[in-house]
Formats: sequence, C-alpha cells, structure tokens
Amino acid sequence: MKPLSITLAGLLVLAILFGFFYLQEPDESEIEALPTSAYVEILLVGDPFAYSIQNQLDLLRSGLGLPLRLSVRRYNRTYETILANHRDQESYFHLVSFDILWLPELAERGILQPISPEELKAYGFQPEDHHEITLELNTHDDQLFGLPIQPHPELLWYRKDLLEEHGFSPPQNTEELLHQAATLHDPENQLYGIGWNALRGQALGQTITHLYAAFGDPVIDAQGYASVDTKAGKKLCEFLLKLLESSPPDILSMAWDQRIERFTRGQSAFTYGWMARNRSAERDPLSMVQGKVGYLLPPPSPGVEPAVPMGQWSLGIPANLSPRERERAIKTLIYLVSDGADQILFEDGFEGHHRRKGKVVAQKLENNPGYEIVYNLLSEGNISPAARPMIPEWSEVADILGIVFHDMLRGDISIEAALQRGQKKIETLMEQRKPSDP
Repeated sequence: MKPLSITLAGLLVLAILFGFFYLQEPDESEIEALPTSAYVEILLVGDPFAYSIQNQLDLLRSGLGLPLRLSVRRYNRTYETILANHRDQESYFHLVSFDILWLPELAERGILQPISPEELKAYGFQPEDHHEITLELNTHDDQLFGLPIQPHPELLWYRKDLLEEHGFSPPQNTEELLHQAATLHDPENQLYGIGWNALRGQALGQTITHLYAAFGDPVIDAQGYASVDTKAGKKLCEFLLKLLESSPPDILSMAWDQRIERFTRGQSAFTYGWMARNRSAERDPLSMVQGKVGYLLPPPSPGVEPAVPMGQWSLGIPANLSPRERERAIKTLIYLVSDGADQILFEDGFEGHHRRKGKVVAQKLENNPGYEIVYNLLSEGNISPAARPMIPEWSEVADILGIVFHDMLRGDISIEAALQRGQKKIETLMEQRKPSDP
C-alpha cells in the first residue's frame, strides 16, 4: 500500500503543478510547454516590424491575453511557406505576413480569406484611424484581405554633410545622381558613391521595375502587357551600367540589408532604402551617419515625374484556417495594428506608427525627421502603382527581370539581348496565365 500512496501523492502534486502553470500568465519558458493548439501561430517576414514583435513579445502577449508564437522567415521563404501552408488540409498559421505585391495571387487562388466589415467593427477596428492608401492596398475585387503592419516607401537616402562639402543640392534627376555619386566615389578611402539592390533575382528585379517607372515607362503597361523592350528600358540599362562605376565592387551580390548596412557604416554617399529600415541610420548607437542623413523621392529621368515605390507588409488570415480558430486570428490581427501595440513596438524603436493618423503619430514623428516625408506621402496617397505592379504574376516577373538584367550587368549579354529576352519571357509568362476561352 505504501508504494501506491506515494504514487497517488506524486500524481496529486503533478496535478497541482499542472494547474498552476496553465492558469497563470505564461512566460517564455511556459509558453513552450503549451500544446500546439493553444498558440496563436504567426508567420512573419524578417523585417523591422517582426524583430520588434519578437523583442516585445511578452508585453504583446499580456496586452492581447493570448499566447503568441512567431515563425520568422526570409523574404522568399515567407512566400514559399504561405503557399506550402495552403496545401495542408488545415492551416498551421493563424496569421501570415504578406507583401502587398503578392495579394492578387493570394486572393485569386483562395489562399487568403477576406475579412468582413462586421468582423472589423466587432473587434473595434476603426478604419478612419489609418491612411486610406494602406487599406486600399489590402483590397482586391472590393474585398479586404489584410491590415497594414508596415507601410514604407523606398526613397533615396543621402549624406547631407558630404553633399554640402561639395556644394551639391540633393539630386533631382538621374543625371544629377550619376554625377554626384561619381564625384563622391572614393574607394581608396572605403567610400563608394551609391548602394542599391543588385543581387540576382527578386532584389534586382524590384530595382528594375522601380527604374522603369522612374524612366517614364512602366515595365507592365496599363493593359497588363509586358513593356520591357522599350526606349525607357534602354535608358535605364545605360543608367545602371554607369552607376556600377560608382558602386561597391560587390554590388552584384548586394541586397536589402547590405546596402543599408554599408550606408550606416559611412561607406556610401547614397543608397536607395525602404524607410522602415532607417532607424539603423538614425537610432543605432553604432551608426556613423546619425543626424547626417537626408531623404528624398527617388530621382526620375530628366523631364519625368518622380515615381515613388510603395512597399507594405500586411497581415492576413489563411483561407484554410479552421472556423473554430478564426475568432482568435481576428482578435490578434486587430490588436497588432492597434494604438496599444504601436506604443509597445515604438519602445523597441519600431516607427511603423506613421501608418496611423492622430496625436500618437505627431508625438513620435518629431523624433525621426525621415518619417515626416513618409507620413505626408501616406496622407496624400502620393505613390506610384506603376513602380510596383500588383499582378498575380509579380513574383515570376521580378525573378525574370532580376536574372536577365543581372546577366547584362555582368557583361554576359548586351543591353539589346537583355531587353529582348526579358520581353519574350514575360510575354510567355503572361500568355500562359491567361484564362482559357470558353
């Protein structure tokens, strides 16, 4: 009987401990012990908003009252994971972050499920607190598929001190940019003219689409057809080949993070950069350029109006999420874009609060002058859809451009060959995606 008594006593102790841990607000170690079904699972891309959510996860859990678990992936891997998750019978994730350029594909293929106005109202979401453009970018066929977590235009960053030393005003067109970058290029002292996305594939592909708009002829025209082999295309190729001369020697393997890192180390006079990343220049104690940075709309070709590429990461709900989990997904989604979450994330240095209007924004913008231009762009809706075409074929188009033009920049093919090859490949892609005639 004695062994049995000890066993029962042990079980009683375990039961008490079990109840204690699961009834208390869980900390990080306790969260790991929860069964999978207890988590709200969130897929995030490795961008500033995700890192701040990671850093402030305990406070966000407490504010929301739900146990959150994050999976943070790189850009391409995030897209691949969303597609793989859709192939499962039931979604593993409650929320997924998506580039708005993926939205047409994700909506048309039924990978994301729309969110109704009734659901938003039920959980206290107030659309009037957000810039209209950020919500419009989450809409497809008059249905809302997500909410903005990180809207950010790509601007040209420049060293105010270096320009002043040489008597330059900020460049207003691509010719002035080429001249200034070449003048400031000083590789012997580890100072290069400019950093930009030239890594083969998606990174360079995005640069190419932005530049087509800057040269006045979008790579996908208003009717949805490829417009690669054009005079504008030839001009932008000539521009990039000249820009290579004022770029770091490893520019053809440089992408999003590297171009910003070099700039903040004081190793480039200019860089194109998404504004969500400017805290590394303005806030990082290791930044060599703090207080020395100016921001302006990407300079267009002479005689062309500026084209502002708008990026935005949003959060949406997978279509194959089980109905029993939808309530937790909606609650979490609306909380993560709320004023309360903004305040928590700002303490970690994330300045995505500019996506919302009102006094909170006014209080914070003065701490980062770079964000005034962002806020004004969002308020006015002054962005250029042509610079980042929202089409179901976006990912393949960016890959094609990023491979073909990389070959051109390496000197493997001529400008003419790159333009012809890009035109043909995208035309073929678009033709294959056309719906069959009845």
